Formats: sequence, structure tokens, C-alpha cells
Amino acid sequence: METKSITAIQNYLNKQGSEFLTSDIPLTNNLHISIVIPCFNEPDVLQTLESICLCRGFTCGVEVILLINTFVDTPAAIAALNEKTYTSALAFAQENNRQDFSIIPLHIKNLPSKFAGVGLPRKIGMDEALRRFVRLGKGEGLLVCLDADCMVQENYIAEIEHQFKTDKKCVALSIQFHHLVEHLEENDPLRRAAIQYEIYLRYYQMALAYIGYPYPFYTIGSAIAVRAIVYAKVGGMGKQAAGEDFYFMQKIFPAGKVIFLSATCVFPAARYSNRVLFGTGPALKELSATNEIVKKTYCLESFAMLKILFADVGKFFVSEKDQIQSTINAYPKALQEFLSNDSFLVNLWEIRSNTSDLASFTKRFFRYFNALKIIQFLNFSHSPSPSQYFQLSAVCQECHKLLNLHREEDKLFLSDYDLYEFLYDNITI
Repeated sequence: METKSITAIQNYLNKQGSEFLTSDIPLTNNLHISIVIPCFNEPDVLQTLESICLCRGFTCGVEVILLINTFVDTPAAIAALNEKTYTSALAFAQENNRQDFSIIPLHIKNLPSKFAGVGLPRKIGMDEALRRFVRLGKGEGLLVCLDADCMVQENYIAEIEHQFKTDKKCVALSIQFHHLVEHLEENDPLRRAAIQYEIYLRYYQMALAYIGYPYPFYTIGSAIAVRAIVYAKVGGMGKQAAGEDFYFMQKIFPAGKVIFLSATCVFPAARYSNRVLFGTGPALKELSATNEIVKKTYCLESFAMLKILFADVGKFFVSEKDQIQSTINAYPKALQEFLSNDSFLVNLWEIRSNTSDLASFTKRFFRYFNALKIIQFLNFSHSPSPSQYFQLSAVCQECHKLLNLHREEDKLFLSDYDLYEFLYDNITI
């Protein structure tokens, strides 16, 4: 198995055409886990490294690849900070590295400006981790994604190791996260924005589970772990300036069993940021700029339409075209219009023609109607033109609606903060 895995990983690396950056750095003893951290304009990254150093209970060798990245058009002040960060990280590594745990700071300069963002650095770091696994002759290693503004729990590494060791079918983990806001004043716009944003993330994933989507997982770049062989087989991380985590996980989901790991937690910083085009930092900045600081989101009624559609997937496998068309004609108008615009029946019949059983049909159906297609429908149904079927609504209001579908008690009495804590403590998708 190891030999086949190494061959598959090497085949992937051969297609990348990039160089081995750490060939002169000795391999960590019993290396099995590589944590990859892209780092750009991060003056406090040593706090993240300190947090990882406090992890206990793991039994394998661990490497932390800190990929400090500077692009061709990076402003001089940030480039200077990156260089300072690199120097500090080298000193920190020298003080804290041991036989079974190594921090490997790298500073990659003059990256092409067209890829400015987090995708390319994350990919470079993860590909480098693969090369080190291959050099060791180990095809069954684990890749972990983290960000340079995060803290982790003491059991972070141990729980990741344990989950993959005890469930051989697991190909990837979506790891619990929680934005820390306790240090912020109660009336601080940043605190209020971070609470609303996390509630939005929880609501969206609960809604995916509610409608019967088979992959209702978070796609957060700082909270992902994946088997190295699976990373290679799906073509690795993308180079997108932002959203690389979302697109990467869309490739991972059909590859096998994904688990939400709630036994440990990643704590991203609640902060404003313009490092990427979209994501947590820009979202908090945009939300804080509004007077009311109320996150608007897709209404639950729009998700309910997709629930109707997904409930009919089994019927689509056995029905004739005219029967399927009759089923579609009975759908709400917004869903009918979207499916028509998307040539749904043509796509569905192509899937039918290339599958022989319900399981393969269902898997292929959700490759077509994936998370991106869901977002496209939600945007379409809430768009003001040509016809607006739904209005965006306050996220806490929609979250209460969804909770009340699943639970007897009414959560309307909860404040935003209490709802944020309740979801963190109780919702494990």
C-alpha cells in the first residue's frame, strides 16, 4: 500500500514542476503529520507556533511548515515584515525543535502577482510536505491546514492523529472552530460582527444538512486535515487568491468519508483583514461598516426548495423523462426556473446514461449539483432581477427558524452571543 501511495504522490508531484525546497533539512523522526501554515503580513505568528508547541498526547513525528510568502508587487513595508517574521521564526524553531517535532520556516519571494492571496502559498507548502513524505518513503502521511492567526487546543494534534488512525475509511477532516471574542468589549463592532459571522457559518452548514446534501461540512482553510494520498489523487490545492479551501473540499467530498472533528478546536482570530478578496477578514470589515451590524443571509424557505429537489433523487433514477418533467413542473416557480436555466433535465439524463445503480447515480448527481450549484440557486432566488423570489434575512432570525425545526425548545430568547455559544457547544454536523 505504501509503495502504491508513494507512486501516486510522485506522479502528482511530477506534474507540478516545482522544486524541492527543503532537501537539505533533515526529516523529523517518525514523521506522519505535516501542518502547513501560509504566512503573509503576520506580526504575531509566533503565538500560533507557541500554541502548536503546547500540544500533547500525540505519538508520531510532526512537522510544521511555515510558508512565509512575498509576491512581486508586495509593498516594501510588508516585505520587510515578512523578512523579520522569517528571522524570528528561525530563532523560535531553533529553540523549540526536537527529534519528533520540527518547525520549518520558509520564505518564498517574488511569487507571481496574479496569484496574490493564500491559495498558491498553501499549495506550495502542502506540496512540499508531500515531497518530504516521499523522501521518507511514507505514502500514508497526513496534511493539516492551519492559518497564521489561529490558536489550537492542546489535544489538536493528538485528536487528528487518533481520528485517522481509528477510522481507516476517513479521507479528510473538517475541524471544529470558534472565533475568540471574549477579549473584545461587548459593544465593539468587531465583536458583534464576529459573532454574527460565526452564526452565519453554523446556520449555513445546518441548512445543508437539513436539505439532505450529503456533504454538509465547513470548508474553512484553517480547519482541514486530509490524507496525503487523497490530496494527491484529487489534484492538490488550487492557486485561487481566495476560496481555495472551498474548491479544494469540493474535490475531496466525493473521494471518500469526511468527518467533522469536534473533539478539538481551532480558534481563528476575530479581526479585520484585507489579505484576501473574501473570507472572514473582509466579511467582518464589511459587516462592521453597517450601522446595525446585522448579517443578512439566505432565508430558510429557499433551502426548503432544495430539500424538495434532493428528496426526489431516488425517483429521478427510475423515472422516465416525461415523469421527471412532471415532477419538476410541480416544484415552486423559483426552483423550476433555475433548473430550466441550468438544463437540468439534459444533465440529469447524462448522469442516468453513465450510471448503473442508485448509489453511483446519487454520487454523480451531487457532483453535478454540488455546493457551488447550491450557492448559485440561492443567489438566483434572492437576486432582484429578473424576478426576486426571496429577500435576504437576518441570520439570527433564520437560525432560530431552523433550530425550531429540530428541537422542542424555542431558542428565540437567546441573545446573539448566547446563540453563538449554543451553536458552538451543541451543533456537531
